[in-house]
Amino acid sequence: MVQKHSGFAFYKEVIFVDQDTTPDVSATNIFQTNNTVVTSITDFDGGVTGQIITIVFIDALTTLVASATLLLAGGVNFTSTANDVMTLLRGGTSWIEVSRSIN
Repeated sequence: MVQKHSGFAFYKEVIFVDQDTTPDVSATNIFQTNNTVVTSITDFDGGVTGQIITIVFIDALTTLVASATLLLAGGVNFTSTANDVMTLLRGGTSWIEVSRSIN
């Protein structure tokens, strides 16, 4: 959902469903994790080519699993710590890591 404020647009942040291994990203572009147990995300549902998503990791329980559909830097899994941020771009059938911030 796009909202406007003082001449710029921003997206409403959506919290992924707890323990969802393929969260839906069709609603917006900014997301939060808030898992209560260790959860491995293997893909994202509902994405379209050219879509850019940003994930804010609220928990330290989420791992993004590197694969042919989730192309992460160095080809290795990413396990979050609280307040990390990652940005991904949907290119064809894969999500490609654009940036990460380890906080």
